[in-house]
Amino acid sequence: MKRTVPAKYNVSKPMYKWVVPTAVYDKWELDEGERATPAGDTARTGVVARKPMGIATEECPQMPESMTYGTAVTDASRIWLTPLKNLIWFIQRKITIEWDRVPRSDKWECTIHYRSDYQVENAAMCVIASNVSESGSDYA
Repeated sequence: MKRTVPAKYNVSKPMYKWVVPTAVYDKWELDEGERATPAGDTARTGVVARKPMGIATEECPQMPESMTYGTAVTDASRIWLTPLKNLIWFIQRKITIEWDRVPRSDKWECTIHYRSDYQVENAAMCVIASNVSESGSDYA
């Protein structure tokens, strides 16, 4: 994936991030902890350097993990490689703000309802790996 970034965006490579679902994010920690190296020992304590190939990893909990891969496997997902500034976040609906007074704790509680989404600003800068299976000993 790193090599498929178009040459004209090589200057932007330090800003690139791996955007992965939770299962892939956790599998990286598990795989690091199983290594018989000082990095593996450190990973068992919960300190994991999530920088495959020198690129930082960002977890996206809402990214789907149960996509169909092939005919029977339903644990496939996607991995994105893009600068985070290439993803534009926007609000799709009107924001509703509700305030409630909680006298017992002498506090005000605020609830905000909104629907948001994102768009990829420059699709040529974004590399997406589809049908990434999380089962087995390594990624397929």
